[in-house]
Amino acid sequence: MSEVAVVYLARARSGRESLQRFLRSYERHAGGLGHDLAVVFKGFSQEADLAEWRADLARFPHQELRMSDFGFDVRAYSLAAQRLPHRYLCFLNSFSEALAPDWLRILHRWGVEPGVGAVGCTGAWTSIFSIVEHELAAAAALPPLRRLLLRIKIPINRRAYAPFPNPHLRSNAFLISRELMNRVWPGFVVSKRTAYHWESGRKGFTRRIQGLNLRVLVAGKDGRAYPPDEWSRSGTFLQGRQENLLVADNQTRGYDQADAAKRRLLSVYAWGADLTSVREKSRKQVSAGE
Repeated sequence: MSEVAVVYLARARSGRESLQRFLRSYERHAGGLGHDLAVVFKGFSQEADLAEWRADLARFPHQELRMSDFGFDVRAYSLAAQRLPHRYLCFLNSFSEALAPDWLRILHRWGVEPGVGAVGCTGAWTSIFSIVEHELAAAAALPPLRRLLLRIKIPINRRAYAPFPNPHLRSNAFLISRELMNRVWPGFVVSKRTAYHWESGRKGFTRRIQGLNLRVLVAGKDGRAYPPDEWSRSGTFLQGRQENLLVADNQTRGYDQADAAKRRLLSVYAWGADLTSVREKSRKQVSAGE
């Protein structure tokens, strides 16, 4: 048994082409580190439905886990952390696609550093609370009911999410120790809203890890690991050409395929309206843990 397991989520609703894309990238870009592959089949009601998926996986030694489609990706990751004995787990969602050789070695190299809790391929400063605040400020032309709903959402989201900058790892591709995973990760979430809370909320997994005085980092193709105050210029997620991105997903591909105006909008949501003016303020706030 290897020290590390790569856990890929093969979800029926994501389509077999997602698995095929992952496997092509997995074959093309060696992880650079010995590991075991575990595949979590999620949402397959009939054994026969798995035949073609298993055929795609036949040439890749792997362990198989099965579960229903209930509970979002969070439950799948929790199941793997409970059942797999490996010391470190690298979780990849259904849309993951490795972009560079040694991607796993890079994640592991930083994940085992003293004081590090988790290393991801992407992170963002997005704050759902600040987005709602911005929508309300620009809502003069909206119908009264819509403005009222936004006003109701403000205190709800203030409690759930820190204001911008709200640094958090994205859960599409990250490496963490199994022991820490089982300490901070819930068994499941019951709604899309609580899934958002878990990824970027005040009580989400990034904040829980930081609450244990452990760092969260984003690693890039260049082999470097970036602390939260440097994520906006790491060349990884929704910025420039994403030239430093280690593992792609549907959101990073959507950015690549968008026109300039859409890319700018996506970047604003992730990093702020004026990156050059917010960086210094954001760096100070992030460093202070605000």
